[in-house]
Amino acid sequence: MKTEIKYKGYFTVEVRETLCGKREVQVAHDSVSLLVYIPRWNKIVLLNQPRVGMMSKENPDGFTMELIAGRVDKDIPLKDIIIDEASKEAGISLRPEQIKLLNRGEPMAISAGGTTEKSYLAFAEADPEQILEPLRTTWGDPQENEIIERYFIELEELNDFECEDVRVFALIQFLLRKKKSEE
Repeated sequence: MKTEIKYKGYFTVEVRETLCGKREVQVAHDSVSLLVYIPRWNKIVLLNQPRVGMMSKENPDGFTMELIAGRVDKDIPLKDIIIDEASKEAGISLRPEQIKLLNRGEPMAISAGGTTEKSYLAFAEADPEQILEPLRTTWGDPQENEIIERYFIELEELNDFECEDVRVFALIQFLLRKKKSEE
């Protein structure tokens, strides 16, 4: 397959010769998205942070509610990446055995027609004692210029929760189905 690089930065844009002609593709690292549920509080953890791709006239700063997430760009076990992101982005201290990888641990396409990125979906239940600084609301990695607000959302609010990210929707549906099967 003939490939021409058009841009190289945080991601790469390539033009590839395919059976269907030339196609542009964004080449990016895979990612992981984690939903944390705190059973004793009956709440989930979501993050609100600015995202350039979400900027619009209605949302000029691009703030969006999303999951704890990160790039799979380190040569360490996936669960270690998840643990690191949960700590940095949301102040949650997880153990590997608490993390359940969905889809048998296989990543899924984000947008197969536009990017090589696939996302691992993960779920964890945490105890309130694993929440670092419960009253602190702002988190993030200063080296990555992150400004992340941590929110605890009641399970009862999830049926009417409007999602802006398909991964948030998928993991909320997973949790709601899980809770229903436990009844």
